[in-house]
Amino acid sequence: MFAFLVACDQESKDKRTLIESCEETLVKRLKSPSSYKRINDPEVRLDTKAISDSEFEALIANEDPFDAELYRGMRAAGRGYVDVSRYVATIEYDAANSYGALIRDTARCKSGRSYFGAPDGLSLSSGALVEVDGRTSHDWTLERARKALENYARIRNATKERQRSQ
Repeated sequence: MFAFLVACDQESKDKRTLIESCEETLVKRLKSPSSYKRINDPEVRLDTKAISDSEFEALIANEDPFDAELYRGMRAAGRGYVDVSRYVATIEYDAANSYGALIRDTARCKSGRSYFGAPDGLSLSSGALVEVDGRTSHDWTLERARKALENYARIRNATKERQRSQ
């Protein structure tokens, strides 16, 4: 009975950690972070998916070689672990847009992947691993940098065209 209570308590803690990480990541992306207000308690569920060997290899392709070999060994041993699992949270919130109008939206957050068993503390709390609306903080930052470079190139090209036409 005690082990069951500890497991339930750990699951609750993991879910809270994911929600905190998701909100922290989400707020950084808003036009007006201070206007963020969660509407209700987020729905959090454990999402599991059995994957093929090729999907498994693609998932661990960027892992440290030692860890990747460990994951392969655990998979081959067939210890009954779920192949891939992650917590998924849905957060409904209000936040101001660029014009100051409050907009209601929903964010879908996912913890980092766990290859064997439930996601651990790192995959729940690391902003680099948590996905909000399909993008990690790293993905989001790269997208913003790419857009900034595209805008710079467009402005530079327009300026060169104007200078040539004068």
